[in-house]
Amino acid sequence: MDRPALILTGEIGIGKTTACRKAVQNASGRGFSAGGVLTPPIYVDGKKTGFFAEDLRTGERWVLGTRDSGAAVEGPVYGIYRFSIDGFKRAYEALKTAVVERCGLIVLDEIGPLEIVHKKGFFRILGPLFDVKHAYLLLVVRPSLVEDVKKLLGERKTELFTADIETRDSIPDKLVECLFR
Repeated sequence: MDRPALILTGEIGIGKTTACRKAVQNASGRGFSAGGVLTPPIYVDGKKTGFFAEDLRTGERWVLGTRDSGAAVEGPVYGIYRFSIDGFKRAYEALKTAVVERCGLIVLDEIGPLEIVHKKGFFRILGPLFDVKHAYLLLVVRPSLVEDVKKLLGERKTELFTADIETRDSIPDKLVECLFR
């Protein structure tokens, strides 16, 4: 059976990654297996300086992107961030492991302009990931790119969740409800 793709969107900083983490914790607490990648921000002295990638299965974290021009990070630049090729490789492995181990929920946080406009970052894993039928996909997507991602998903059913100041606290429960219908 084809499981739907759950698309979580909302403005930068509204709490999409936090909502994903809570949804995964809630689903796991109810016996649902989850894997994939979250990309929580890195803050130094209250200032956002980059992003970690976090393997949801192992809890392992590594730097995915940074504003630090002196950091030893090789990879694409988008806006003020330089992204790590090695960081993306590790994230691909975390996503592949979630597929191979047949996790029921696979999370990819986040699909943005780096992927859709520039065809870098997570772009090369999107096709294989979108072909996975045994799992629900939880995809964090920038609002301006939701329709592009839906097109890439083809005929797969999607459910859209928009996080904003009023809805962000209820989003994790709504996401989990989808898994147990």
